[in-house]
Amino acid sequence: MTIDANRVRRLFQEGKAGQRMVAVVLHHPEKKGKFYRVANEKDLEVYRQAEEYLAKKVEELRKKWGVEPIPDEPLPPRGTLGFRVQPYGMKKWGDLFNSRQKLALITFVDKVREAYRKMVEEGYDEEYAKAVVTYLALTFDRMAMSYNTLTQWQSGYEKMGNAFSRQALPMVWDYAEPNAMGGSVRSWESLFKDTLDVITSCISINNQKKTNTTQASATELPFPDNYFDAVFTDPPYYDNVPYSYLSDFFYVWLKRAIGDLYPELFPTPLTPKSKEIVAYTNNRSWEDAKRYFEETLKKSFQEIYRALKPNGIAVIVYAHKTTSGWEAVINALLDSGLVITAS
Repeated sequence: MTIDANRVRRLFQEGKAGQRMVAVVLHHPEKKGKFYRVANEKDLEVYRQAEEYLAKKVEELRKKWGVEPIPDEPLPPRGTLGFRVQPYGMKKWGDLFNSRQKLALITFVDKVREAYRKMVEEGYDEEYAKAVVTYLALTFDRMAMSYNTLTQWQSGYEKMGNAFSRQALPMVWDYAEPNAMGGSVRSWESLFKDTLDVITSCISINNQKKTNTTQASATELPFPDNYFDAVFTDPPYYDNVPYSYLSDFFYVWLKRAIGDLYPELFPTPLTPKSKEIVAYTNNRSWEDAKRYFEETLKKSFQEIYRALKPNGIAVIVYAHKTTSGWEAVINALLDSGLVITAS
């Protein structure tokens, strides 16, 4: 007997679908390769205990933080580019995680928040403590990429993947769940080592030459006329990538981890989208979406032209498969004042 796709979706929406642990992957630190065994009753009991404790932990943290610990912000509207999970009953960002994953993630968020408080109590400079906790929060956000029900096991490499094998969130029928403790791939120890490596690399670069990072709109660059010798940019890919909707995955968790430290960066429930230069058709026709993309991209290119020195050069990286996407970019370029010299 087969079950057609529409019935499968309906069963999910009615709460009649579930999940089952089928296997456990083991690794010995002194032996090469992975070992596999069938999940037993003890494994299932550990999972059930996590489910039971989750309710208590949520209530505890709800009172402590003053917000809902598990992200209850809505997923993008059904039909949003790249999102295929809503027809299966997933309506909120928190629906992407099972009970044990939710328990682990909110516990780690609580520890990140506690780290700032304890550092300040012990006399560390507040700005220093803020910087350290920011790195912890960024590490945590990478952790959330693998601690969800959309993460696949990479059988060819025998290791964990993450939800973002591409710029989308498709439905996944079997997923893998890493162990947060220990040094295996996607554990906290492994992910934080990556963070330390990045910090070390950035310090090395900054010691060679000072660099500045500025957050601003591409249509209103905070620089004077004739300022740059060169500008390098990789503009949005027309209607190909739902950038802001994908970033909400990280935003909802960062807001809970360090939102109190950066209230100016987390003032809205989800990331702002009204000024994003993407050809979205949400609440507008395709022609309006295309026109908006072209007009706002033209403003960005005009800003590049204004900020460039007369003999400066702009390098624009653009990889899109459709002629309509290229047409929009070329039209924006032709109206910007920039002159195409090579491609």
